[in-house]
Amino acid sequence: MEKVKKPVKIFVMTRNDGGHLEKCINSILCNTIYPYELIIVDNHSNDGLTGRLIRDLEKKYPTTIKAVENRANKWILGLNDALKSVSKDADQFFVLTDGDIAVKEPDRLSGECWLSASVRTMTENPWIGKLGLSIDLSHIKELPSMQAIFAGEEKFYRHSLNPDIYLAQVDTTIAIYRSDLFIHEEPKFYPGHNSYIKPHYHVGRLKKYQCVHLGWERYNEYPTQSQIDEKVVCFTKYCGYVNDITLKQASLSVRAFRKLSAIFRLYWGARLFLFWVIYLKKKKIIYLNELLQSGKSKY
Repeated sequence: MEKVKKPVKIFVMTRNDGGHLEKCINSILCNTIYPYELIIVDNHSNDGLTGRLIRDLEKKYPTTIKAVENRANKWILGLNDALKSVSKDADQFFVLTDGDIAVKEPDRLSGECWLSASVRTMTENPWIGKLGLSIDLSHIKELPSMQAIFAGEEKFYRHSLNPDIYLAQVDTTIAIYRSDLFIHEEPKFYPGHNSYIKPHYHVGRLKKYQCVHLGWERYNEYPTQSQIDEKVVCFTKYCGYVNDITLKQASLSVRAFRKLSAIFRLYWGARLFLFWVIYLKKKKIIYLNELLQSGKSKY
């Protein structure tokens, strides 16, 4: 008898994604054949459109889609309350994506979709802690304004872990996570979350399964002053990177607030150091060669 597949929770983090969120959700609904639960985490959208869209999706798919509305924009930390429903076991997975990512069609010949392939690959490779989809770069390859982004993304496809996986830090993509990925022993995100990944886990991207980053379409749009200021303030509090061009467009008071970023970096850096001290004290390090020999996690 075939083992019953446990649904994978898919968390969609969104803020003012509007029409892109609709395309993101539709791509998951249409192109996912593995059992899943869809949770939309709205990080305090204020564009009007995103909130209405989420409510409409909940009504249309009441058994599939659940929404969580945050009262403030806490960037990546806005996921953590919703993630409390995820099991902490090493053999359990969850998926995280931004609201402007669309998954592509499943491989009809193999009978697998992107999620089926992700779960299978994670199960077969217990030293993989985080696995994203490759990003379709074809629509930005020839755009002069996107060459820096193209070069930054292309480098992720130069090194292979095995015939199915690229060795790559996963960013700007949809990814599946092992529930015990982080040193703090629970599925919870903090600024600089890649620094919290347990040392024996690799991070990669699937070679044969792709997604599209719809958000790149907005990179040539001009944000309003309030949007710029809000982003700079939020990223200052939570140690996000703000480029010089964006910072120069911020208001004088917000640029002054940005000068406090060293204080926030000190706070989050001290927190990271403390987590690592606790982790190492518990002697939780597993050497990669031991993991490969055993074929499974010893947790």
